[in-house]
Amino acid sequence: MIKRIRKLLPLFAVGMLTACANYSFSYVIPAYPGEAPVDADESDGIEDGGSYSIKIWCDQNIEGLTATQVNSWVTAQGGKYKIDLKIDPMGEDSAAATMLEGVDAGADIFVFAQDQLAQLKTAQALAPVSGNFLESVEESIDPDGIKAATIGDKVYAYPFTGDNGYFLYYDKSVLSEEDVKSMSKIIEKARTLDKKICYSVLSNGFYTASYFMGAGCVSEWTINNKNKFSDYNDTYNSEKGLAAAKGLRELHKDQDLFIGDNKFSQLGGKAIAAVSGIWNYAYGVERLKDNLGCCELPYYTVDGQDYHISSFKGYKLMGVKRQADTKKMSVCMRIARFLTSETCQKERFDAVAWGPTNLNVMALPEVMNHKGLKALREQNVYAQEQKPCPSNWFSQVAGIATNISKDSTDAQLEEVLRLYASNIEDLKG
Repeated sequence: MIKRIRKLLPLFAVGMLTACANYSFSYVIPAYPGEAPVDADESDGIEDGGSYSIKIWCDQNIEGLTATQVNSWVTAQGGKYKIDLKIDPMGEDSAAATMLEGVDAGADIFVFAQDQLAQLKTAQALAPVSGNFLESVEESIDPDGIKAATIGDKVYAYPFTGDNGYFLYYDKSVLSEEDVKSMSKIIEKARTLDKKICYSVLSNGFYTASYFMGAGCVSEWTINNKNKFSDYNDTYNSEKGLAAAKGLRELHKDQDLFIGDNKFSQLGGKAIAAVSGIWNYAYGVERLKDNLGCCELPYYTVDGQDYHISSFKGYKLMGVKRQADTKKMSVCMRIARFLTSETCQKERFDAVAWGPTNLNVMALPEVMNHKGLKALREQNVYAQEQKPCPSNWFSQVAGIATNISKDSTDAQLEEVLRLYASNIEDLKG
């Protein structure tokens, strides 16, 4: 049975926007005490059982559910293990930075966004998933999720959710299916009705990038073996980037209509539409009930050409920290495998509507027909995979939008893009 389950008081401000990194990495590979084994076998520790102190980091919305699920796993082992479990509320956007501050003090099992995988692997903070554990992943998990957890020929984490992106929420009582295909029509309707649009495109780089990616721009970063971003391929300062900048200039004409993602609760009241992720779905249902609409993002038009607004897409992963104790690492592996199993993924979908990576759960009618997840799948056709980038890159992208005004000339837009290109050069380590 479980010896004790403890929930610690929140030590960190937990943000709902997991994909939008607001942390800084100290690119120093921390020393790990002891000789941590590379692999864990199914048989390690299974005969002797024992007592283990295990710390888990997860989103505050699933703290209680995660404790219940671990309790269920321990009970199913027939008293073989005593687990002193600590659950810290830790947003996926903060997990990697906190782990890199000191692997030894970090959680044994933790959830993080896929773009943090390379830093964690280089810092030797992750035990590879191998043997029977890997076989179970390969048999039951979405192949794209496995790819997101893979570096080289090794899988370094369990795919936890497949929903790390954003789409359009809207009020069906005031916006038609035709309206939501066009950003200009949504703006026109909001202006007519004196309403707002929750879309942080003019202030938050995670959303500002949606216009640039929609125009075909990319920003891809390379990490060297010292955990530093050593090079990049960035096309924001280009003709395509200029088209996106013109689109942002057009939005500035109605800047007063746009409010931040943190004002999502105004949907159905002051706001008629919102660009956000599945993390806000419960609020959308609460606010709009049967009038809740969810769909792919709209188009914006520049110089007579339509561009489909893009987004990031990605996975949340569950990692197991390398352990000097082989038996403890194997126990952690078994717990992580259970927490990403069909049973637990279905329970999380029922509780918080998070998108599963288990193939059986993904195929369930209630998952396939879920408004938010269906909209996300439709939007992912136009999305770019979220890959590792310097944390300050998001603020540089946001700076493009904030340095533009409704009166900016094309030449001034080009200067803003040149400034951005100069600034990101300083982000290389």
